[in-house]
Amino acid sequence: MSDTSHPSSALPPARGPSRPPITRRRRLRSRPAALVAGLVMVGLSGLPAAGQQPDPAPSDDPLIGQLEEVTSAEGAALAELARIDSQIVGLDSSITTAGVQVNDAQLRVATAEAALAVAAEAEVAAAILAAEQDRLVARVVNLYVAGPGAVDPDQLALAADTPTEALTIRTYGEAVVERTQDVVDQYEVAERAAEASIAAADVARAAVAAERDAVQAELDRLGGLRDEADLVRARQQEVAADLAARRAALESEILAQDVEADAIGALLAARQGAVELALPLTWTWPVPSAARLGSPFGNRLHPVLGYVRLHRGSDIGCATGADIVATAPGEVIIAGTRGGYGETVVIDHGGKVATLMAHNSAVSVAVGDLVEAGQVVARCGSTGLSTGPHSHFEVRIEGNPVDPAQVLTPPG
Repeated sequence: MSDTSHPSSALPPARGPSRPPITRRRRLRSRPAALVAGLVMVGLSGLPAAGQQPDPAPSDDPLIGQLEEVTSAEGAALAELARIDSQIVGLDSSITTAGVQVNDAQLRVATAEAALAVAAEAEVAAAILAAEQDRLVARVVNLYVAGPGAVDPDQLALAADTPTEALTIRTYGEAVVERTQDVVDQYEVAERAAEASIAAADVARAAVAAERDAVQAELDRLGGLRDEADLVRARQQEVAADLAARRAALESEILAQDVEADAIGALLAARQGAVELALPLTWTWPVPSAARLGSPFGNRLHPVLGYVRLHRGSDIGCATGADIVATAPGEVIIAGTRGGYGETVVIDHGGKVATLMAHNSAVSVAVGDLVEAGQVVARCGSTGLSTGPHSHFEVRIEGNPVDPAQVLTPPG
């Protein structure tokens, strides 16, 4: 396993051909105190000073990225829900208008039906006039049966026995003919008027009935759209609720990982509190199959919670099952599942320095094991809060995370 040396600007140069055993680590006492303090400050440069707000970097933390995607999807779902609500309001307004139009058309249908009834009554009256005509015809015996004009008063007078009877018959006949003709004329007028009224009323009734049916059909169509919109809205509410639950779960998991990270820091601080700072002289790259740091160490602005969150290490992409090795000799103090970190290995390298490798698919060491640089301690994976196989690598000094790029240089 080839080692990589840290640039002289961040780490003290190696002294001697080989690195001392872990039990006899070279201390930094030969360095001036200011240089040691400066190295620690370089290591802690990614942490905010007390009372100071750090400058957030663009979010490329996989977990934050996943949260951003869920939050964006939730926002889109809520916007679609608002659009559906607006559409429902519009449909309700159209349904109300159509309902008023149906009621108005129904009233006009009723009016037309009333007019038709009046016309029918006129037709009945005409029929009564016709009956009156028949009765009058019978009064002049059978002379009117042949129709108007067939009764000649002079012919009736010739049939009389005396002049007086002839005059009476003539006078009566003329009166009957005149009266009969009047009745016929009245009947014909009434009949034509009744027929015209019935025809007009029937046309009007058919027109408003057709209008009412058309408006009712539109009302039914709008009602169907309203029902469909209600179903779509219910489904959209389920989608929005699911996304909200996923967002809340992610936020809770991210916060839980922060708590876990702080707990590891507290464990390291308690363990290393009385030890003097002594950085390893050389570091071995932790993922031999990969050659670059991915998502870097630094502050990330939480897209939803609105606070700056520290990405405590660097992510190194690797294939599932790839070797994860110790970067320097040390003692394994954590080996196993640690909340959002998933399968995790933490190695105490002494001198207040420790490294952490998380999201492994498997752990190859146990707590208490002493390991050497380059020794396989885990396999690459995607356990815990992870969006794909990678190694989350942290460097801790006195329990505090520092930028791995300050002490670790990719091979090549």
